[in-house]
Amino acid sequence: MYELQESGYGTCFAGVQNVLQRCAAARIHRRYGCPQQFSRRVAHRDRAHCAQARLMKSLSNLLLAGGVLAASSSCGHAATEGAEGITTPTAVVVADPLYEKMLALDTALFDSFNRCSDPAQLAKHAAFFDQDVEFYHDLGGLTRGVEALLANTRENVCGKLRRQLDVASLRVYPIRGFGAMSMGTHRFCHTPTTCEGIGEFTTVWREKDGVWQVTRALSYAHRALDSAPTTSSGK
Repeated sequence: MYELQESGYGTCFAGVQNVLQRCAAARIHRRYGCPQQFSRRVAHRDRAHCAQARLMKSLSNLLLAGGVLAASSSCGHAATEGAEGITTPTAVVVADPLYEKMLALDTALFDSFNRCSDPAQLAKHAAFFDQDVEFYHDLGGLTRGVEALLANTRENVCGKLRRQLDVASLRVYPIRGFGAMSMGTHRFCHTPTTCEGIGEFTTVWREKDGVWQVTRALSYAHRALDSAPTTSSGK
């Protein structure tokens, strides 16, 4: 099929474009979309190839319009062969390394926070923070420095509540030349099976020599779990 099957969608529909270029080499035939002299010489099977190519071009345009194709040289697609040897696209999910890194860091941060009754876990939790970290809490105010932050954690958290990350809400943004920030929703649970409160968080991570540490942390919009977030005006 003029290398349509071999090229497929894995090379950005190069095979489809190749066939269409051949079909468009002269005046387009009204019926098959191929040159008149070409359509007179070739068999019905070759005409079908042109028709398949036009169909696949239409499909590719739909996929492009829907944002399925990635803007890269490889298009981020693999090829699968369907009925009658027609190659169709299969989307390949490409992992975001920064998102995966932030998810792993936040998960570990939450885990050490929730097990801070264990001195080893509290020390692990402390290592996630820069010495001059600033923690902003809409109800508790500003806490400066890792020692003050750990003191508050010992007094108010360890053995009393756990903090649960809503993974589906996590959003990650790079900070050029510095690191990244993660934002999302977290729940506050006072028993192993129930969570009563909810809030939003933003964590600013700095990467230095391969080590990630929190320099700023914010926890805000705290409310009962079944309540909607409010602004300063109460709306």
